[in-house]
Amino acid sequence: MAVMTASDREIDRRAGLIGALLRGDALRQCDGELLRWAIKRTLGAMAYYRFHDDLPAEVAGECRRQYMFGAVQDMKYASAYAEVCGVLKEVGIDFLPMKGMALVLQGVYPNGALRLHCDIDLLMRSEADCRRAAEALKAAGWRGPGEFDSYHHVPPLHKREIMLEIHHLIPGVRDEELNRRFWEKDFIRQGDGREYRLSDELHFAVLFAHTAINHDWEFGERFLLDAGMLMRRSGFDVEKSFAYCRMMGIAAPEHLLSAFPEIFGGGQGVPEPFSLLRRHVLGGTIPFSSLVMTEPGRFGWSWWRKRLGGFRLKWLRQKYGVADANWKTMLNLMWRDYRNKFVTGWKFAFKPSVAEMRKRNSAAAREALGITAPNEELNHL
Repeated sequence: MAVMTASDREIDRRAGLIGALLRGDALRQCDGELLRWAIKRTLGAMAYYRFHDDLPAEVAGECRRQYMFGAVQDMKYASAYAEVCGVLKEVGIDFLPMKGMALVLQGVYPNGALRLHCDIDLLMRSEADCRRAAEALKAAGWRGPGEFDSYHHVPPLHKREIMLEIHHLIPGVRDEELNRRFWEKDFIRQGDGREYRLSDELHFAVLFAHTAINHDWEFGERFLLDAGMLMRRSGFDVEKSFAYCRMMGIAAPEHLLSAFPEIFGGGQGVPEPFSLLRRHVLGGTIPFSSLVMTEPGRFGWSWWRKRLGGFRLKWLRQKYGVADANWKTMLNLMWRDYRNKFVTGWKFAFKPSVAEMRKRNSAAAREALGITAPNEELNHL
């Protein structure tokens, strides 16, 4: 049985809205509740861009504010990216932007306000290059506490509320040989410099692996819009993109298109084998951030030590990228963060079964897409 917070009808409406955002279709049966869902999922700016004259009055202001916020953020991130590029070129390190920042740089969205992103993701040739880049950036004023290594990136850096993640593996792809092959044959060098780009086809696969494997569809609605925007680009080669997906451990990427015909086209209705995939992607399955309350060792000493570590000021400063924030800002962040932690904890503390149900839902979705690559987070549930 699927763990969901949305009915099949709500999922249909969500998928229909994403399709309308892609094509600029006239809004039909789109009310404030659906648009509030879109705003929470960072799709409000796109809704304002497509439908600003037709938005329901009760949410038009929120969509507009998200659009304006995105415009300001885009300017901040563009400036930070230019600074990072200068440092990396000076020390002679090859780099490639991925995910949200790259979608903006390559003009996948009409303007940078429409694709909100919380960080700058860069890929480099090796872990040694990543650590050398981090030292050069720290000398230029970027900060990092030296913790929170991941299998695919070094500890994040921050400057002026901008977070930077430096990767040595494509998220979701643990095959170092495949990463080397991409650097040698597939990444697109910009002129004779150190900066590289992803083709639209490879970018589709990278985003697919990141969302389906690394995050188990926590950001499914954002990926569906990104994927649709990429596939609508002139000259996009679907079969080439699917071939990249298969290299990354997604054997049946075409099934995603079958699960969301209102987004990607290709017929009417959803075949039953893909209905659970559809629910897992857009149905609001229990997020990983909530599942910490269902871990097997919950409430033991090591569990408490790890949980309480998230209350440290040092962690809050890193999480929100506010190294020099004043006491008023920190109090506001503390209240917001601690409130969310307590609400989540109370909501799921007495539901130890949700982790197993989440794993079953995830397994069914992975089977539908033919995913064999491991998911790091699921191994801890």
